[in-house]
Amino acid sequence: MDAVQITTIIVLIVFIIDVTAVSVFLILFLRDMRTTAQDADKAIRDVRHLTGPVSVVAGLLENVAIGSKAFKVVSNLFSRNEEEE
Repeated sequence: MDAVQITTIIVLIVFIIDVTAVSVFLILFLRDMRTTAQDADKAIRDVRHLTGPVSVVAGLLENVAIGSKAFKVVSNLFSRNEEEE
């Protein structure tokens, strides 16, 4: 074998080792990303379970506040009518 063939074989072996190392790194990285995405999904579901009742109560309180404002407006209208008479 001459020097060109030996150099080509060495370069190919190094290239195969590099490609294998990068492939293993990518597989491990993607596995970690999948685990992270699953954990984030669980956290989002937990937050939804916690904020669901809170948003219902907040909506209820908002409606009560709007109702009390409407009651004040109506009562002010009636009191003005009584004062005018």
